[in-house]
Amino acid sequence: MASVTLPAPVAPLPVLISRPVGVLQLGNDLRAALVNGKDVQAWAEGSSGDAFGGQAADASRHALTRFSRRLDVTEAALESAVVATSRFEDRLARLSSQRLTLDGDRVGLNTALDDLRAEVAGASDAEVPLLQARADRLQQRAARLLADVVDWATRVADAEADFVAALARVDTFDDGRRAARDPGRAEVDGVLGRLGAGVADPAAVAAWWRLLSRAERQTVITEHPAIIGNLPGIPARDRDAANRADVGADVDELGTRVGQGEQLTSTERDRLANASAVSEILDDHRDDLDPRTGEHLLHLTQYQPDEHSGDGGVALFLGDPDRADHVAVYVPGTLSETGTLDGTLGNIDALHRAATDAGDGLVAVGFWLDYDAPSIDGLSPGELADLGSVVTPTEAAAGGDDLADYLDGLRASDTGPPAHLSLIGHSYGATTSSYAAHGGAPIDDLVLLGSPGAPTSTADALTSAEVHVGSADHDPVTLLGTDGPGGPGLPGPLGQDPAQDSFGGRRFEVDPGSYRVQDLLANHSSYFADESLDGVTGIVIGNDPDEVAGRQPGGYQTLDQLVLGSTVASGGEWLWERGNDAVDGLTGTVHDLAEGLLGLPYAFHPGR
Repeated sequence: MASVTLPAPVAPLPVLISRPVGVLQLGNDLRAALVNGKDVQAWAEGSSGDAFGGQAADASRHALTRFSRRLDVTEAALESAVVATSRFEDRLARLSSQRLTLDGDRVGLNTALDDLRAEVAGASDAEVPLLQARADRLQQRAARLLADVVDWATRVADAEADFVAALARVDTFDDGRRAARDPGRAEVDGVLGRLGAGVADPAAVAAWWRLLSRAERQTVITEHPAIIGNLPGIPARDRDAANRADVGADVDELGTRVGQGEQLTSTERDRLANASAVSEILDDHRDDLDPRTGEHLLHLTQYQPDEHSGDGGVALFLGDPDRADHVAVYVPGTLSETGTLDGTLGNIDALHRAATDAGDGLVAVGFWLDYDAPSIDGLSPGELADLGSVVTPTEAAAGGDDLADYLDGLRASDTGPPAHLSLIGHSYGATTSSYAAHGGAPIDDLVLLGSPGAPTSTADALTSAEVHVGSADHDPVTLLGTDGPGGPGLPGPLGQDPAQDSFGGRRFEVDPGSYRVQDLLANHSSYFADESLDGVTGIVIGNDPDEVAGRQPGGYQTLDQLVLGSTVASGGEWLWERGNDAVDGLTGTVHDLAEGLLGLPYAFHPGR
């Protein structure tokens, strides 16, 4: 066997014990504690001794003033700890990303060594010079890699030491007092004053935020988390930090009061329920990392627990939309609210995984649910009336305006070349997304899944973006829209059926769904699987999906035809179970189905 000196394989890199997600959670906990502390301080400063008289009033005011000052000392220490934690988190995120790169180089080098070793085993003496030259080059690569690993490990140790030292500087009450008196301590009113009227302009907000120091950013986040967490133009990572602090503060404060036996108001109960639902999601995804960057995956970009009659408003991303090459925002529809997010999360998780596997760049997929999506809980008459509102586009139009603002914010906070931005709406969310697009939302692609209607008669009149339509043949909700010029149908309560050929959208292939009447509503919820998911994934990463012909009047089953045909195909048991005659009871059957779909008992009749 030929004799060639080979370098030794490079050993695995040291484990990064200080994990970015752990430091992220520490920062979230510190911010939540700071938010609660500032709330208590505001209460103390706003209280007075007016309920007393004489010396009692003076004593009360004096005690509250001392209490407020002592709280300020604690807050100053926490502010310093939050800034140190934020800096440490950023350093660890970079070090974690560098570790991924170094480990990839290590694997590539060791693979090349294995390949060369196999060649040497079967080589002749004449091949030794060339093989030794390759081995020498690999030795040089290994030496450079090992030096980079040592440098990386040194920077990890430095980052950890700096963090420990920063925390030690605010370890005692005297340290906190010095921090409170520091003339360089960020003053929140002055920081906000620099923004002024620009708060309504996402681009101005983004520019203002970039000019703030780390300490100023963290001070504003903890002083006004509800503002920063929901302000278009603020980067996703900082909105996430603010919203997580707000969620943690809500769960801690309201949960403690419940644990002490206090009766909450109806609004407070809704707020606690929404905060708890979001907190559970954050906990479930605490350790999830972006497969491409190694950084934490989930970013909470909207949290408004008191909005929409107690349903709450929430938006989040899997991936960082400010750094991604491909960004998709999904808008769910009827019966969606903050407390029922499992299905919505499952949809964006499936899409994020598929798009990450299929594409080359970074991917961020999120959902936006900060509008009054028609919902019902089966108990409140007010909720029943809410479901009936789906017959009108009122909430979709209002939601579309807010959605367009949210998308403007994503464009403003984007840190690199403009991302490819797709807006995906399902059911009533498709109608809402159509209104956002019609209002000028800065999107590249609009995807309408299971749409009950759009506000314009053509895609060109709707938006300059590409309009893609996923409409299953056996999805009854897609039969609620207007049929198009010369069509036999009644005017759709939510507008034009975008699956019509006359609309001009690019209809892509989806599974038609089961032709059993009891499965019709399930067909409406099947757009994030199989062929449909493939089509949506292609759109998100910038590819064109397989197209199919649009609907032509008379060339497809209308709603009543679908109900009757699928009932017959199912053996008629659905009608018989309801005691309806297959002919005389058809009107009632269509009535029941429409009412169950979208609360539209008067919009359909046989022969549509």
